[in-house]
Amino acid sequence: NVISKPFLTDDFVLAIRWTVLQEKFPTDVRSMERKLLKLLQAGKIDDALGIKKAYLSNENVPVGQKKYIEGEFLYYQKQFAEAKVLAMESIRLMGKNSLGPLNLLGKCLLQLRDFNSSIQVLDQARKISPDNIERLLNVAELRLIRNEGKEALSLVDQAKGVDANHERVKGIEVRAAIAASETRRACALMADMESLSEVVGYMNNRAVALSRVQRYPEAVELYKNCLAAIPETR
Repeated sequence: NVISKPFLTDDFVLAIRWTVLQEKFPTDVRSMERKLLKLLQAGKIDDALGIKKAYLSNENVPVGQKKYIEGEFLYYQKQFAEAKVLAMESIRLMGKNSLGPLNLLGKCLLQLRDFNSSIQVLDQARKISPDNIERLLNVAELRLIRNEGKEALSLVDQAKGVDANHERVKGIEVRAAIAASETRRACALMADMESLSEVVGYMNNRAVALSRVQRYPEAVELYKNCLAAIPETR
């Protein structure tokens, strides 16, 4: 069927204008949240402060959601312990399946090096929203810290299904492949990398950490896998 003209109705044009304006100068609650998080992720904390003031003064925003946004500000200001407290308060007020606060809590626990608690929280968030690539990669890195290479590699494969070209994917995939003893896969990936120093340095640090807690067989295996994965041309 041929679409009759004009197909751009006044309502449609107004909707487009409203969307563009909300992106630049948000007044809608959800638009403000998206803009705030986007600015924080870009490191533009000062730019986000003006929107934060309007957001926190909005009576339509639940208290738990306000605490979550305040927690995100603290997180990006590297005040991880304080952000963790606000994330937990937000979850208490909004429920245990509140995705944003759960993700914030998991990130805070990771920065505070409470790896076991972090992986539990992020896994819970992953079950609610399985296609969030940053969360998939964060959990994969936590699995690597616990020397769970196969589990980490499985998560990387899921992440590649979402965005194979994501900047973090390749580095984590190499490390996961080495930890999972999939040295051919690691070798193929490393052959295309400009520098191997970051990968080799990371695997060395992991092996040293395992040795310090007397997990010597795992440390030796990690060293062997890393050496086997290095391409002959490097």
